[in-house]
Amino acid sequence: MSSGYFEKRTELELTNLFSGLISANHILHKHGVLDGYGHISVRNPDNHDTFFMSRSMAPALVSTTQDIIEYNVRDGEPEGPTNEHHFMERFIHSELYKKFPNVYCVLHCHMSDVLPYSISRVPLRPSITTAGFLSSEVPVWDINSASPDKHDLLVSSTKLGHAFCAAFAKTNTSVNFIYNKLSSSISGSHAEPPTEPEHSVVLMRGHGVTITGKGIEEVVFKAIYTQAAARAQTSAVTLSRAHFNDLAEGKVESEGGGKIKGGKVKKSEDIHYLSTKEIVDTREMIRQTMARSWPMWLREVDVDPLYVNELKKGP
Repeated sequence: MSSGYFEKRTELELTNLFSGLISANHILHKHGVLDGYGHISVRNPDNHDTFFMSRSMAPALVSTTQDIIEYNVRDGEPEGPTNEHHFMERFIHSELYKKFPNVYCVLHCHMSDVLPYSISRVPLRPSITTAGFLSSEVPVWDINSASPDKHDLLVSSTKLGHAFCAAFAKTNTSVNFIYNKLSSSISGSHAEPPTEPEHSVVLMRGHGVTITGKGIEEVVFKAIYTQAAARAQTSAVTLSRAHFNDLAEGKVESEGGGKIKGGKVKKSEDIHYLSTKEIVDTREMIRQTMARSWPMWLREVDVDPLYVNELKKGP
């Protein structure tokens, strides 16, 4: 979806891509996905072995091509010499681009509405129509499974980035896995190495969220509606517990210490999440309508004086 994913390109088109990357930083800040931390990158459509991301700075303040650095997918290091500071977790991006050739955009953020689902053992699940891109249960990756040398929860090396990427194709509960497995068994073919993630959204315990996609607009959409899905689920769980609660029914006799003797407990009502069929169908709907909001989000940041995109000042 991002402008410029074509075989023949000009410098002007690359400038448009940079402009979109700058605007994406602004939009994600405007909607509370990014704050002073977090970063979004886009693969170089002219050279799949590199990607573009801003230097280490607050996303809201990214404004010009001088703020954008080209990095190698191979090792997450800059393509050329630079004196700029770099994000410590750029290896999240490099390793995802390395593992999945069809990933063209990566976002790492720390949305406060989503973070509780990384530490509470309550799975984040798709429950609203605009969140069908989520897996039936969004995976949570724990950095301790990778035996880090430092316990600051940061993916600050290629080793940790490589370990983290496994979470994007790890479980067998997602809708994609079920259908891919069925297709393979029917055709008798063996599974090829994945070119895109099984899960496009993965949580990181006590740390953040990472989202992948095939373009800048797609990843921005997923980020905003992952946040909306988390808010809706949290509100629904809270409302359900407050309204139904766990009630003791029948004859209840209390013994010493407050123990329950006899009777039974009526459990709280479950939340009505999207079914497998609904997830599949909403994904198709999202694919067809995803671009609708992008011009509106662009306009929001264009008229806000906080955000400056120098690449939009030309004729």
